[in-house]
Amino acid sequence: MLLIGLIATLLWMRGELKYAKEINPLTQLNGNNRINKYLHHLLKHHKDRMIIYFDFDNFKPFNDHFGFEKGDEVILFFSKLLKEIFGQKGYFIGHIGGDDFIVMVENAHFDKVVEEIQAIQKDFVDYTQTFYDDETQQKGKIFMKDRFGVEREFEILSVSAAAIHIRQDLIILDEQSIGELIAILKKSAKITKLSVASIL
Repeated sequence: MLLIGLIATLLWMRGELKYAKEINPLTQLNGNNRINKYLHHLLKHHKDRMIIYFDFDNFKPFNDHFGFEKGDEVILFFSKLLKEIFGQKGYFIGHIGGDDFIVMVENAHFDKVVEEIQAIQKDFVDYTQTFYDDETQQKGKIFMKDRFGVEREFEILSVSAAAIHIRQDLIILDEQSIGELIAILKKSAKITKLSVASIL
């Protein structure tokens, strides 16, 4: 079974391990089968590399408030952003599923990639803010009932990024450990919006 290592770990917290696909049907980005194959290739590469995991924050409240069609609309917009900013030689863009995306970079220039990540985050928030009224935009929060019918406060939709920078000439054969590191960074990124670790 090809769906191992990174993909299994990334989706473990969501409890949804799907069958590998070549292309995601919604975004037409690389699906899980291609992601897994490219990851295996990338970890054996000799140059500086980066693996970036993107995950929307507060996507469920957004879907509950605006509906799934709007949810698909923002997923498609984000995939368009990824193609615009990362759609160049040496970059691999994948859609794991739902609001989970991955970008892998060969011959990575660390500062440049970090700037690209921050540009995507800003452009995404600028776009998604237009769905909210002025008061919600100013507060950065929306009030709505949770699944138990209790009125709660949720932050507006944004995207966090967890990135691993693998230094030149470091060959990594343990894909599972990479997935576990990204899972740790993902938790931090929910607070800081961008969490980066370098493997020396």
